[in-house]
Amino acid sequence: MASDLVQFAFVLAALVLAFMLMAHAMFGTTLQEFSNISDAAVHTIEFLMGNGDYFALSEADPLAAPLFYFPFVFVMIFVVLNITIAIIMDGYERMRDNREKMKTSHLREIAEKAFFTQASPEFRAERRGGAPTRAPCSGRRGAVR
Repeated sequence: MASDLVQFAFVLAALVLAFMLMAHAMFGTTLQEFSNISDAAVHTIEFLMGNGDYFALSEADPLAAPLFYFPFVFVMIFVVLNITIAIIMDGYERMRDNREKMKTSHLREIAEKAFFTQASPEFRAERRGGAPTRAPCSGRRGAVR
């Protein structure tokens, strides 16, 4: 799982770097936001977060704006988002497989318990099919034991 996240971080950094250089080359002479590499990096990440101004790009260069913006949106939103979902689903599948392995091992009782279930004597008796071992009711409301 950790190696998947490291690989994902490298892929994301490479893609952001590539689109940052692309934006600097296309709009660096006409827009102040992309005039140097550090500003281009900041504004590329703003586009990644959804705060970019497409109309400013379009006013600066009507031909280059869609050539930058639409591949950026496609790659970052669809591809990177799908990679993120795949990493999450892979982690979920690994945890489910580990739980199945635990059910066949000596950790079966731990694997079968719900996350919020407390292992009280009454709960264990009900799980085994026996009668619950509850104290008899005194018949009075609010009785203190």
